[in-house]
Amino acid sequence: MRITPEQLEVLERLQCQRLSSDSQNMYEVENFSNNINDDIAQTLRNEAFEEDESNSIAYYVIKHPNGKGRMGC
Repeated sequence: MRITPEQLEVLERLQCQRLSSDSQNMYEVENFSNNINDDIAQTLRNEAFEEDESNSIAYYVIKHPNGKGRMGC
């Protein structure tokens, strides 16, 4: 399967940033959920910002041009 030109355009506009690089990301974490493994969601809500800030674990937010973020590590 090939990436369509429309999909490529969206991918090229995505932004990747460290979780702790923007305090607004803390609010994104508060709303994160994972129906398959809630441990991941709990880690992001309870520990991720401090771990990222202290450089013990790097967490990243992938943001769509509309400003909505998706969490990951």
